[in-house]
Amino acid sequence: MKSNLVRKHLSQVKGGQLAAACHPAQLLTLLISDVPGDDPCLIASGPTVGEDNTTKAVLNILGTRGIALPPHIRRAITEGSPIVSPDDPRLKDAETRIVAAPSQSIAAAAKLAEAAGLDVRNLGDALEGEARHLGEQQA
Repeated sequence: MKSNLVRKHLSQVKGGQLAAACHPAQLLTLLISDVPGDDPCLIASGPTVGEDNTTKAVLNILGTRGIALPPHIRRAITEGSPIVSPDDPRLKDAETRIVAAPSQSIAAAAKLAEAAGLDVRNLGDALEGEARHLGEQQA
């Protein structure tokens, strides 16, 4: 999810910026999660929720991975992050609800499978990686 943080710092929408742009309107965001842990700031890169990560964190990620940035991109990241802090007053009337999450789908599928007489082993929703490798590990 570290690459999402870099994208947020180069976006004009992500990292709470959409919610800030909607201010002073009331905002209700209904999320369908596709990320382990269901953190709203990670779902679709959090366009309507605040973010605590800093420009320093972004530069650390890029440095750790040895990614050299063109000067105009470095300036875009270092000259004032567009990311909106969770305590920004423009987010005061922004509400977020997760209406569907992987854990809910897994639980519903397990219930149906058990009702059909199958032996279910729920591995949870925190699996990440290449599907064929995870499948080999689980088998």
